[in-house]
Amino acid sequence: MIATICLQEQVINRNGEDDNTLAIMNKYKWISKEIIFETKDTLTIVFDTKDSPFTYKPGQFINITCTINGKEVSRSYSLSSSPEDKYPSITVKKVAGGIMSNYLWEQAPGLSEWAVEGPFGNFVRDTDLKKETPLIFLGGGSGITPLFSLLKEAVREAMHPPVLLYANKAPDNIIFKEPLAHMDAAEQLHAFYAFSEGDKPSDDKNCIWGRFNTLSIKSILKRHCSNLEEAHCYICGPKELMTLYKDAVLSMGLRPDQVHLEDFQVAITDPSVLDLPDESFEVLINYYDSMVKEDAEQVYEITTLIPVAPRQNLLNAAKAHRIRVPHSCESGTCGSCWARHTKGTVKMVNNFALTKEQVADSMILLCQSYALDDQVTIELD
Repeated sequence: MIATICLQEQVINRNGEDDNTLAIMNKYKWISKEIIFETKDTLTIVFDTKDSPFTYKPGQFINITCTINGKEVSRSYSLSSSPEDKYPSITVKKVAGGIMSNYLWEQAPGLSEWAVEGPFGNFVRDTDLKKETPLIFLGGGSGITPLFSLLKEAVREAMHPPVLLYANKAPDNIIFKEPLAHMDAAEQLHAFYAFSEGDKPSDDKNCIWGRFNTLSIKSILKRHCSNLEEAHCYICGPKELMTLYKDAVLSMGLRPDQVHLEDFQVAITDPSVLDLPDESFEVLINYYDSMVKEDAEQVYEITTLIPVAPRQNLLNAAKAHRIRVPHSCESGTCGSCWARHTKGTVKMVNNFALTKEQVADSMILLCQSYALDDQVTIELD
């Protein structure tokens, strides 16, 4: 869920530096704490971490893995909680034909244990933003989920109430309806809604009956966002709505670096269009595997040298040699195929999952990474 695109066409050089500061991406086994039905097709799963430390930033997401019809299925879900909340949570909307979302809608109340990995994502507030920086949140449908996490942080820390524009089909489709109304009533938030369908409510204060358009977006922001030229804007929702929001705020003078988007529907990059060398390389991979022997699982470390074909990303190279690497999206958004890059030169062409700090600590996404020399070494957790 971004066009806060963090790294494009990044070349990373590692030649045996001290790796003691490497970020660690954790895997967890959590249990259910509570299931909250938000709307007729959306639920929130609250997790109990069993006192295991879990550090994340508002706006990030985790990967959930479930066994469905005998197959492991992994999906990314934004955290709707914020780090100040006692328990982390995700919010899931049931999607027609969605394997995982329909499974969770039907089975979540009966599931007791969850396989979790993360956190991932760079849809987060810039660490150098001042408290007086105006904050704008523009969402639609279930795109409110990461925005809600960011909103809770903004309400606590920002000097001015943030502005929220939230589009839905009808009032009954509003996710987090009560807490948003509470923030608005307490003047902690300026919330505005657009409804494209349904019966018009008698009290339609701050509501547009129809769809947001460029004029209505600009009008609301001019009236309710002071120092608009200094604002930072966070956008998540259906792609066409995100484009509308982005174009509207850019037309008001915001710079591209002030506009942050969360987009999980990113096209897979065609390697033929990339500026890559047309030659093969050899890559050293360190990883762990396991086998069951005498009714006990034994884990062992493997180091192997594999050839990588011209314009072949490291994920496909590993898969071609039957090295098991968790992966899902193959577009750089889910973060499942992260690895540590410890030596050589690698080009990571897209990154929508790792933070700047994680990349600085030598983490890469294998589906987006290409070897540029024979010195490349990577480590799989």
